[in-house]
Amino acid sequence: MDEMVARHVLVHTRDIAYIQFLSDAYEGLGLIRSYDPGRGHMVWMTMSSCERELDALLNALSEEFGLRVIAPPEDYDPDFERFLDRPEKLRTKLRRDLSQ
Repeated sequence: MDEMVARHVLVHTRDIAYIQFLSDAYEGLGLIRSYDPGRGHMVWMTMSSCERELDALLNALSEEFGLRVIAPPEDYDPDFERFLDRPEKLRTKLRRDLSQ
């Protein structure tokens, strides 16, 4: 069964909107949220079945934009129920997108 996974990334603050735009272009790959926009800290969430594709994209973005995958902060709550505004809607959308 697919589980949600997250990748924490740091980007230049000027690139946040562009990275969010790219996440929309890769529909079905996941959802990205600003965790600490002042630092450029974002969290990209996806289903475990898409983990390899997400890692490949993040690797390409690291070369192009200097994006860095980082460890979650110590105070990060990995409970997606609290982090997302509508977690069940996200799970349903991702499962539907991935099944197509």
